Amino acid sequence: MNAWKTLESPTLKIPLELRETTTPGPHDRIWEVQELRTGCVFKVTFGKDVMEGEAKASGLGRGLREAEVERAVCLAVEEALLSEPEKEPGVTYEIAVGSQEIETAAGMSS
Repeated sequence: MNAWKTLESPTLKIPLELRETTTPGPHDRIWEVQELRTGCVFKVTFGKDVMEGEAKASGLGRGLREAEVERAVCLAVEEALLSEPEKEPGVTYEIAVGSQEIETAAGMSS
């Protein structure tokens, strides 16, 4: 398990603490993310098929950089925070990174 890393979310600018619970590689990757203001916790899955499919569709000609992967994870958490139901502290919510978060994350680094 990796160490905790504190980041500011890309668009909402809220503090998030995240750590990857899997090793980077050619498989589904999973992060544990805490929203530090309210104490909400998210288990975020970044599916191998979504990652590979979006990299090909975007024409990046390369895999996603680690910063882009982390940004996509944070964007998925932002989306979850803004959607119903309202998130409760101490509850772990399971979410997944989608193609929109990957596309936005890759575009933010260009």
